[in-house]
Amino acid sequence: NAWIAEVLSPDDARNAPYGSNDKDDPNPRITYVDQDFIHYWREVNEPATEEVIPFKTGKRSVRWVDGKRWLIYAATMDQYDQIVLYDVDTKAFDQLTFDAGNKDITTVPWMWPAPEYGGEYIFCTVVEDTELRIYRNIDVDNQGKQWSPIVSMQAPSGGKIVSPEPFVHNGKSYLIMAMITPPNRQPTAIWLADLDPTNPFFRKVFVKAL
Repeated sequence: NAWIAEVLSPDDARNAPYGSNDKDDPNPRITYVDQDFIHYWREVNEPATEEVIPFKTGKRSVRWVDGKRWLIYAATMDQYDQIVLYDVDTKAFDQLTFDAGNKDITTVPWMWPAPEYGGEYIFCTVVEDTELRIYRNIDVDNQGKQWSPIVSMQAPSGGKIVSPEPFVHNGKSYLIMAMITPPNRQPTAIWLADLDPTNPFFRKVFVKAL
């Protein structure tokens, strides 16, 4: 009944691990990068499952989708960096966003089952470092379902959104994040966002005195 540490085989140079977060998962997964910032995923206990993540290079990381064996991340697709979804079992690769604006230039997207939508999956992304944008898979003009923005919140003038992360409390989804606000050059404030499309709030809840 004690934690022990061990080195995962094989003995290759890997960095920046991120793990899946599914309780009681018999096959937990991790992602990481090599020295050339090529991204991989694998099951923790099975080195042979290591696989290169498609269309993913650079320092920005990826995230696992809770309850699914999916990866969500930003990838350069045509004109903009867009959000994509990769099913590590079926190898299905889906581009989710096609609208203007570079997504998650310095941050990462998150997808989770939102209780306010009956457990439907939604996801968040940061556009051009300044706009928090929430997407839901909905029917558009009777043309079938597609991932579409349902909430958009803009950082204060000159502000930059840093490290947004979702959480659920009392049946509602929220996002907590840091913010760079001028004239500061590093994050000094914490902001909280409610995702109610009819009346969203975006509030500063903490400021660090310099």
